Amino acid sequence: MGAYFFSQAISEDEAEAEAKFVLDLLGDRKLDLPVFFDWERISGDTARTDGLDNETLTACAVKFCQTIESAGFDAGVYIYNDTGYYGYDLAQLEDYTFWCVGISTYPCFYYAHEFWQYSFKGTVPGINADCDLNMMFEK
Repeated sequence: MGAYFFSQAISEDEAEAEAKFVLDLLGDRKLDLPVFFDWERISGDTARTDGLDNETLTACAVKFCQTIESAGFDAGVYIYNDTGYYGYDLAQLEDYTFWCVGISTYPCFYYAHEFWQYSFKGTVPGINADCDLNMMFEK
């Protein structure tokens, strides 16, 4: 089991506070998979994250991941293709696990990643709603 946090951070201090919130929720639980920083573009002038520059976005992801790792958990970054190609400075994130979203029949993110979300509309027995479907690639 792993975890992810849908971030609304617009500063490194906020990203650190979000990571500490996640750590408080996790308590002494043990995870097999990373804790992911999930930041997604929300357009519109009412979104507090609208217009966040790429340098700050990357710094927020790094600070979140560093905080998670300092508590003994693995950390990762959830990445949409556009944010991966045109947002994050991936060189600063190369030490973290990537979970990439590419709704397709094959992974279409051209950088190394360990997880791939390939559907938002999957079905899972016992769940009466659409489910995200993902694959984990193991070496």
